[in-house]
Parts: sequence; structure tokens; C-alpha cells
Amino acid sequence: MKRTDPKGCPCQSNVAFDDCCQPLILGTKIATTPEQLMRSRYTAYSRKNVMYLMKTWDASTRPLLEKFESGQWIHLEILNTVIDNVDAALEANGKVEFIAKHIHKTTLTILHEVSSFHQQNRVWLYLNGSIKEGSNSSHKIEMKAPCPCSSGRRFKDCHFKK
Repeated sequence: MKRTDPKGCPCQSNVAFDDCCQPLILGTKIATTPEQLMRSRYTAYSRKNVMYLMKTWDASTRPLLEKFESGQWIHLEILNTVIDNVDAALEANGKVEFIAKHIHKTTLTILHEVSSFHQQNRVWLYLNGSIKEGSNSSHKIEMKAPCPCSSGRRFKDCHFKK
């Protein structure tokens, strides 16, 4: 599926939303890897689903209320996934390094982060994230420039919100 396919999952797995993140968000399936949880949380951010984000956030690091930035999450790229410390009690730790793009009005922000996850009793939870120093950026998007979502259309005709 192309990124511009409206039925494709927002996490850009090239799988339909119904078969990718939706079952996780609806609670009919649980994430079996930190990457699956990362992708479903990205989708929840893109759809402003605070309930799912709070449910998948470890209680030891969970904030009282998650706020959403205005704008749209338009791109997710998973760079690396690591799972370690697996033991007989079904506990493990994992990390997912990713780059995500966010548009707010005419500003594109690129976020490069390493998120930490913990699995206990077969359930993965998000712990925290650390921003990669010097790799994040924000810049203005010109109206006639190609849209950062890679649709092939001009920004003003794609993700620009008046």
C-alpha cells in the first residue's frame, strides 16, 4: 500500500489500519513487540486517542493527563528495534529508535527519539523517550514546496490547513 492510501495504517507499516493498529487500539489484540506498540502509539497520537496512550503507558512514568499538540503527524520511520533481558517470567525491555514528522500550520518538526518499553506478563508498556541530541529540527514549509508526507502534491494542496 502507498502512504497516500486512505485505508493504510497511519503508522506506515504498509498494512491496512483494520489489520495493523486498530485491533491494538480497540483492545482486541495486544502488542507482541515494542515496535508494534510504538506504531500503535504513533497512530493513537495521530488520531488524538488519549485513552489508548494512557493505557499503554507504564504507571511509573505516566503523566496525569496527556496533551496533544495542534497539527498532524504525517510520517513515521522506524530506524532500530532492540529487545533484551527476556527471562522465564515473561519480562523484557526494549527500545525503538524512530523519526517522526509533525506539521503545525506551516512548520515541519522532525523528531528523532529512542523510546524505552518494558514487558511484564506478556504486556508491553511505554516507559519514556529520549530525544537524540542535535538531530531534531523545525522549519517553515513553503506553500508551493512538495508536501513533506511524500504524496507528490504541493504542500498547499495536501497537508496545509487554513
